[in-house]
Amino acid sequence: MQPSAFADFRLPGRRSFALRLLVATLFLSWAPTVASTSAIIIEQGVSGTEAELCRTAVTLAGTRMGQIFPWLHARSLPRVRFFPSGVPGTAASPWVGGLYHASDHRIDIQHVPVLLRQGRLESTVQHEFVHAALALAGSARLPLWLEEGAAIYLSSQSLDETDTSVQPARTLRELENGLYTFGQSRTHVAWLHLKAYNRQARAIVAALIERNGLEHFTGFLRTLKNGTHLAQALGSWYSLAPGDLAAWL
Repeated sequence: MQPSAFADFRLPGRRSFALRLLVATLFLSWAPTVASTSAIIIEQGVSGTEAELCRTAVTLAGTRMGQIFPWLHARSLPRVRFFPSGVPGTAASPWVGGLYHASDHRIDIQHVPVLLRQGRLESTVQHEFVHAALALAGSARLPLWLEEGAAIYLSSQSLDETDTSVQPARTLRELENGLYTFGQSRTHVAWLHLKAYNRQARAIVAALIERNGLEHFTGFLRTLKNGTHLAQALGSWYSLAPGDLAAWL
């Protein structure tokens, strides 16, 4: 299970349902699409208008992430479930908008009305599609900072840039340990730390992509997912050592 797409519920969205649906419809009228669509399950309590926006968000995610990750082809698109509140039977934090389950290639999106009010539904679905694509790229585990940073950056997920109450991580090890430790907690203090660490993880990914481009970056990720050690892959793809990344923290 991969929890992600942390939503800041204090930041209300300003776009109406109708406007978001119109923009998405216009996008889909010209964008190339993946050959098939994900199986979509709309749970009871999600309204008809919300359900339509959920389906559109999945189509957008399949299209965009299919372009970024060529191996995310039709037969490998994840199943996506949408819930009006928390996913039953899980202990997911209330600020977590989406969860990817590698065991059955499934995405659960919770708190749909809240995500729509904030204008975060599309980025949340796309964030989880990144996790799904990376799960299909190989069996090796990526560092948490790299996987979360990639999911945040590639989904254009907005983060709270104003909160500076938490001291940033100073090393990759501190960043990795912080994401893991506070990711297991359900407290507000943990969430404050995760927001800070998510910003740092995104910054490293942004710097790598700006250095050599998106296609280069996805090749680097796939090399890691196939079992290459981080230090070796960084050296081969970027002529960098892990310690060099601390400059972007």
